[in-house]
Amino acid sequence: MHQELKDSLFKKYPSLYTNEISIGCGNGWYNLINVLSELIVDRSTKVEAIQVKEKFGELRFYYKNTSSDYIEGIVRMAGLLSGVICEECGDLGTTANAKGAMRTRCQKHKSFLEKKIVEEPVELPFEISGIGKSWLAMVTNFYLHVNANRHMYTDLEFGEVTKEFGHLTIEIGGGDDVTDAMIRMMLAYAAVVDEETGELIR
Repeated sequence: MHQELKDSLFKKYPSLYTNEISIGCGNGWYNLINVLSELIVDRSTKVEAIQVKEKFGELRFYYKNTSSDYIEGIVRMAGLLSGVICEECGDLGTTANAKGAMRTRCQKHKSFLEKKIVEEPVELPFEISGIGKSWLAMVTNFYLHVNANRHMYTDLEFGEVTKEFGHLTIEIGGGDDVTDAMIRMMLAYAAVVDEETGELIR
């Protein structure tokens, strides 16, 4: 990430980035980290980031001074969201192999990937209506994560996913404070990006 973007995070969230820590990822995840940072600081100014980096094509955000389920949930969701956000530009992306390492890239920035990005549709067992590709990718990634880790989400059930008054809405049954926070993070990020392209809109 370019230094001016790092400096922007350090300046906006001084309690979170007390030591101007290492941020080892591309510029495309700046907006995701910005939304995450705002949610963390809104909840607690005691939390301190230790390291922020890319690993296996996803964002890793390490922190200290809290055991809050809310913080755990928004950080976990930020990692999941990064799996569908191009690390280079922030648009809708896909995680694929890049010379032995996993990277998340959009169609514009996929040239160095070993294999062509193929977006295979996933059949979701709940109703989806009126949302764009970027929002759909976020919801799908969340569903796939939950389905693969049912031991962590034993009673979580998905209801209708739709758009109301220009905003993403997700009906969820069950869950806990962690999953509530995960949804909060997804909705906060969806609110600042184009539902179709993933491009920042405000």
